[in-house]
Amino acid sequence: MKTLKYLVVFMAALFSVSLAKAQNPKFTPSVFTPVDQVTIEVDVTGEGVAGEAECFIWIFSNPDARDNDPAKPKKDGIVNGSWGNSSVAAKMTNAGPNKWRFTFVGTEIFGLTPAQLGTFGFLVKTRDGSKQSKDYKTFKFDALVFTPTMMRVFPAKVGKDDAIQLNFDQTLATEVNDQRLAPETVEVTLYNAAGAAIGTKSFNLKALGNQKWAASFIPTYSFTVPAGTQLSKFTYSFKGKVKDATGGDVPHQTGAIEVPFTQFK
Repeated sequence: MKTLKYLVVFMAALFSVSLAKAQNPKFTPSVFTPVDQVTIEVDVTGEGVAGEAECFIWIFSNPDARDNDPAKPKKDGIVNGSWGNSSVAAKMTNAGPNKWRFTFVGTEIFGLTPAQLGTFGFLVKTRDGSKQSKDYKTFKFDALVFTPTMMRVFPAKVGKDDAIQLNFDQTLATEVNDQRLAPETVEVTLYNAAGAAIGTKSFNLKALGNQKWAASFIPTYSFTVPAGTQLSKFTYSFKGKVKDATGGDVPHQTGAIEVPFTQFK
């Protein structure tokens, strides 16, 4: 029995190590378009730049594209500087022992249009280029597709650890009570992998102007998620009041929208 116990512990440790590697580098948000701000966090333990006091990013677009392809140009990031002298703009922020962060927007850092950006890669280096990590690639920009709807999440694809914005655009409402609604909160219900609800919370809305409101939350931060629970989706709906025939306030809630969590590798 002791042998079996030690084997289980060993396999669990091995799985944890494998999972940690699978999440390196980590992107926040997990899915992003060329016009979204995204933060890279990378652990360079065991790499050539491990132990360095400061590190710089060297970032490049469309590494998997054909050479001289005008539709998907290969370009170095405008912050890179020269290999022997990285620019200050390429300096990464320390996030712990051998961990570094860098935040960018694809269209800005490459000077390309959203249509020209399919993928990107990067490496971590010392300022003078004497040491470097391996190439981290290839990472995909999500397609920039926006369809206006009354209820919408941002980003379009979300993970359980993402900051998620829930939007209500009343100008696109088609139901009479949705058009007349004075929205106050958005109600969110979180579900586990078995489809069972594990919690419901309401978040206050912020008025954005022009009959638009929004609220943000992070599933794993805003809810108490039991240890070991795998999250599968959430639903959300907007709540407030409408006036009845006598001018009195009557509670009203929009229909609920279901949003699955994307499992990122």
